Amino acid sequence: LAEYNTRILVTIHDEIIFEVHNSLDLKETIALLQSLMEDRVTFKVPIVASAKVSAQSWGDAKALQ
Repeated sequence: LAEYNTRILVTIHDEIIFEVHNSLDLKETIALLQSLMEDRVTFKVPIVASAKVSAQSWGDAKALQ
């Protein structure tokens, strides 16, 4: 993730909090992270990764429009 100027800040149960540099295209970065998380292993039940965005805090995170 370093080449994308993105890093994992914390993981809590099934949540992963990333810090993404503000110079990056946020939609493109989210699409990349989702594909990395969803396409690693094939299970009988699909794994779906959702994303929320906040510039301030985890509690303020909302789905990207």
